[in-house]
Amino acid sequence: MLIPLLAVALVVASATLFMSARIKVSSLLQEQTDILAIATSTLSGDQIEQHAEEIIRESVEAYEGKFVIRIRDAEGVITFDSKPDLPPFSQEEIGEGMVIGDGGIWLVRRYDLSSGGELVIGRPREESDKIVWQVVLSALVPLLLVFGASVAAILYAVRIGLMPLSDLSNELGHRTADQLDTVTTAGRGEELVPIIRSLNGLFGRIKEAMRREREFIDDAAHEIRTPLAAIKAQIQVIDRATLNADAQKRFDNIVLGVDRAASMADGLLDQAKADQSQTPKSPVKVASVLRKSIAELLPVAENKGINVELAQADGSVFHCAPEDLRIIISNILTNAIKYCPTGAQIQISLTSGKIAIEDSGRGIPENMRAKIFERFARLESNTAQGAGLGLSVVRSLADANNLKVAAVDVVALDGARFEIWQPESSLA
Repeated sequence: MLIPLLAVALVVASATLFMSARIKVSSLLQEQTDILAIATSTLSGDQIEQHAEEIIRESVEAYEGKFVIRIRDAEGVITFDSKPDLPPFSQEEIGEGMVIGDGGIWLVRRYDLSSGGELVIGRPREESDKIVWQVVLSALVPLLLVFGASVAAILYAVRIGLMPLSDLSNELGHRTADQLDTVTTAGRGEELVPIIRSLNGLFGRIKEAMRREREFIDDAAHEIRTPLAAIKAQIQVIDRATLNADAQKRFDNIVLGVDRAASMADGLLDQAKADQSQTPKSPVKVASVLRKSIAELLPVAENKGINVELAQADGSVFHCAPEDLRIIISNILTNAIKYCPTGAQIQISLTSGKIAIEDSGRGIPENMRAKIFERFARLESNTAQGAGLGLSVVRSLADANNLKVAAVDVVALDGARFEIWQPESSLA
């Protein structure tokens, strides 16, 4: 498409340039021919007849001073002068071919007459320069038009040509990290098909690698849990009271280590399940799930002396998997109970489609609010045991259900605050 457009533009510019140059040159030659015809046809010896002199003057005046014609006889007397107000040219100036005077710069040529006189014709160099510029501009304007048309044609062609690639880029840009579905080639340009096939191949390899990784983590977690359960069963048989102080301390360390390893295995299993979450989604009354999650963890909070309060709960609805939403809420509540000191307060609310869980614990530094959702991320100030996977599971399940979760500034208390919501575009 681009080549035909450029070819048409070139033909039009060439034709315009040819016609413009032809008109300019023809006009110049016609002027010179008229002057030459008038001058030569009216010469009679060394004299110019009166009527011929008037014709030449009128002709020269018609050309707006483009020429000066002077005729001298054998004695050097000027017998004809088309521009009497211009000082006479000296013989030296005429010989050099250029005269500089009050009338400007003149290009002069002298012709000897058979009678011994001479014919002198001069033309202002300004007029010559004007003709040159006219020819240059007559060539430059079409070339500029061709250049502009070429640039416009190229930009248009590039825009049209890149539109399929832009559409593909926009489609891929709106995908989340776990959206590795194949890209269809239907309706795509032929030039994009190889790229799309390569992308689909890459997506397939990534999905396979992620599947193997998840299977490995799942299997490893199961394999770890079995011996840990056996170890813990053996430990529980031991009567701690029969041990001396040093042995009791070592016993407690063993129990703590086994519990921590078991917690790690459980976290890995939860993470693997969250990464593979494909639970059917449906409209869910958030308040109902919220109350159930609070009821499950309320005994743990009470044992630690922590007050859990559901301040407000409206009729908000999420389009998600109910069990996934329960795990998200439970993990955040579990962390709040685990890391808050005895006597702390946890306040929960549901308003305008947003869940807020706020506590009066130590809080989360602003520079860590995004990092805590990564795997195995833990705050340095936390001394309670944990695998650092709870919030990672929350983020994975939130992404799988088109939910948003974030640690934000506190509103009522002075600890940490988490908010969970679903963008309107994700609601069914």
